[in-house]
Amino acid sequence: MSEHDDADGLILREKRKRVKPTIFQVEIHQVKKRKKKIKLTKSAQRKLDAENEKLKVKENNAKPLEMTEFTKLMSKPIYREDSSEWHGKQIDMKQIGILRQMWQLPAACHILWLLQRPHNLQVYKTLSEYEEGLLDPKNSPVLENIFTKLLLGKKERDRLAAGLGLPYNVWNEQLHEHYTARYHKWWSLKKQAGVISEENNEDSASDDEAEKKKLQRDLTDDEWALLDILSGSLPILGNVNPLKSCDFHELSPRVRCLILFDLCETTLNKPSNLDYIREMDDNDLRIQCIGSDRLGNRYFCCPQFTGDRRIYRLADKSANEGDLELWVKGNDELQTFYNTFLAATKRGRKIKSENQIRHFIEDMLEKIKEEAHEAQLAEERALKRAILEAMPRKRSARIQELFQEKEEEEATRLVAEAAEAEQKRADYLAEIEREKRAEQKRLAKEREQRESLNIHRETRLQKRMVEVEKQLDTELSARDRRALNRQ
Repeated sequence: MSEHDDADGLILREKRKRVKPTIFQVEIHQVKKRKKKIKLTKSAQRKLDAENEKLKVKENNAKPLEMTEFTKLMSKPIYREDSSEWHGKQIDMKQIGILRQMWQLPAACHILWLLQRPHNLQVYKTLSEYEEGLLDPKNSPVLENIFTKLLLGKKERDRLAAGLGLPYNVWNEQLHEHYTARYHKWWSLKKQAGVISEENNEDSASDDEAEKKKLQRDLTDDEWALLDILSGSLPILGNVNPLKSCDFHELSPRVRCLILFDLCETTLNKPSNLDYIREMDDNDLRIQCIGSDRLGNRYFCCPQFTGDRRIYRLADKSANEGDLELWVKGNDELQTFYNTFLAATKRGRKIKSENQIRHFIEDMLEKIKEEAHEAQLAEERALKRAILEAMPRKRSARIQELFQEKEEEEATRLVAEAAEAEQKRADYLAEIEREKRAEQKRLAKEREQRESLNIHRETRLQKRMVEVEKQLDTELSARDRRALNRQ
């Protein structure tokens, strides 16, 4: 094949390239007409600026829809106070409301729960029993048990049963002695440290940090530790001993609650109790916050008191209300709170702390269902046992006698234990009376000795004065004789 043929072949096989024609378009720009600025007067400009500022404030203060719905559902406590739970008892509902706003009451009851074994205390299943005792301390077996066991030593404590205590007049006197000694030690240490002057008394002295720097003398480490402990707890009650001029029942319920919390905290700080507390589980040592909601409110629960399940709410610090509120009380209110909380947190963002609250309440509701199921089974078993015992059946005389003897022995044992506990209590009261009489005799004897010493001192002074007068008379007479002889 020739070169010409190759060229023709190439020419035939090559595709022609089509070139699109270029279309030149002229873009026409529309010129926008400028709006003329309207000049406003000064008064109109001020009105416009004020309206713009109001709109900005409204936009900044506008809450999301989820926050407004949450606030509506969770603005009021689930539990509402009424007198139905007191079963016709004469209770001051205003004072009950004050006690239920104090965090010191559940804190003191939690400490009592921790110290039930080392102090031989009977812990009650409901917080309402403690509240009722603080409202009527003179007739309260609850406070008899608590204050007696907290104020006595170990040997005296072991002589009393778990549910027994000393009468009001006895433990009230011991409480007076306890706080008198503590305040006296506190003020003596403050005087030694130079915090207060010797001229100031207990009523007018004040604890000033600036004066602490000007120490008149150095204290030992033990004295400083004791001063820190006392100054950390006693100012809860004030700089003046609240029991200085009145009895415990004459104080207001708020001050009674503060005294109970202070005494529980002081007892907990003893070395023997601290060694016992260190062996306990960490989850039992403090009341943890179960979570917080989107408004910053924190929720607390005391799971130890199964007969009176409560949830307290502590409002956000930025809010006006800062007191503790009783938000939920009882199993029915707990279920209502759970349903309300689910409805309030259904919309909007999911918060981790709110999920913690929800899981905690779900666990509590599950425990309540288990307890109700166990109680129902126990009731059914007791009913079956009662039906079987009531049915006529053949039983040998020997077995029947053994059964009756066992029941009589059990009843006799219970009566004997109660009588023994009451006898121990009576013996201890008699011993306290004997010690009181012995102390009175000792004080009377010391008083007589002081009076006799004063009488002897006065007689000695009189004799000395007579001797001095005689000596002066002899000296004067001798001087007169010498003067006469010279003349």
